Amino acid sequence: MKSDCDSWMNVSQGIQNELQWWIDNLGHQKRIIIHANPSLVITCDASNDGWGAVCEQNEIGGRWRNLESQNHIN
Repeated sequence: MKSDCDSWMNVSQGIQNELQWWIDNLGHQKRIIIHANPSLVITCDASNDGWGAVCEQNEIGGRWRNLESQNHIN
């Protein structure tokens, strides 16, 4: 079943602790997370109908099967 991003959901105390760590620490970071010169770039995307990815000259993609299309794309 597809989920609603605007709805409430229950999360474990462990997940709450992890999220709180990010809230507390992200603003204090002096270094960037993403490096300027990646050695490989992989681009991917998905929609309700299908998915796809590109890496250098290699491309792949397809349409969701019936059962897969019932899941959330994220």
